[in-house]
Amino acid sequence: MKIIKSTHKIITEKSHTINLDIRYPDSGKDMPIAIFSHGFKGYKDWGFIPHYCNSLAEHSIIAVNFDFSMNGISDPDSGLVDAEIFGNNTVSQEISDLNQVIDFVTKLAELKNISNGGINLIGHSLGGAISILVAKNKKYINKIILLASISNCNRYTKRQSAEWKKLGKLQFEIYETKQKLYLNRSFLDDIEANYPPSCLCDILGEQQTPVLIFHGTEDLSVRIVEGKQLQRAAKSADLISIHNTGHSFGITSKFSVTNDKLEYIINESIKFIQSTNV
Repeated sequence: MKIIKSTHKIITEKSHTINLDIRYPDSGKDMPIAIFSHGFKGYKDWGFIPHYCNSLAEHSIIAVNFDFSMNGISDPDSGLVDAEIFGNNTVSQEISDLNQVIDFVTKLAELKNISNGGINLIGHSLGGAISILVAKNKKYINKIILLASISNCNRYTKRQSAEWKKLGKLQFEIYETKQKLYLNRSFLDDIEANYPPSCLCDILGEQQTPVLIFHGTEDLSVRIVEGKQLQRAAKSADLISIHNTGHSFGITSKFSVTNDKLEYIINESIKFIQSTNV
């Protein structure tokens, strides 16, 4: 089976670019669409994302992975980020980006005769939260897959928030590249104004959209308790605990080889998207 990969660009109102890749089999028909949203410090080509999407395409699912417009990635090969662009990002901006990707893909002539119109959202970490928030106002979202998703957009202590407001920015470092980055106060202000602690669980509790959650039992970045909170809140959700693995399921930013845990997640994701009895 030959997999076709096409690349596209969307220019946002702030003149930033959303780069996206679309993969599908050359002989496919009547296929669902799955859109993958990367995490907080991620990008569309990070780690396992291209492999995950290619695997979906090999099973007759149109797979879309994209860069949020203000993730700041300037060199995917090295993982280097434009600190100024990244620093101005917000949750609301990422919601807008995903909405634009959905609108773009659903109108794309390239997919018109091979898609069945079904949209599925997949998100890793913060990308999971963005997927939930977008699904709130998109009644045609078929299913949601959450990979190590957060359950609360405001992950900062009162002390951190106070210091952030005082300094105007929150500084941190990317582990792999050692690059120092920051988030401006606008990121925190946006969360506090628009995304209260319970909003993600509240949305899942109000919707009938089937949800499948994967979470590593040894995840130190987003504890599995958050996956359990999302599962308990949702009307229709299953949580699959991935034992003895962490936030990225044993895969680093530079993907070289897969592992049994990731392949299990991929296979279960494919079955979930393709199933009709959920």
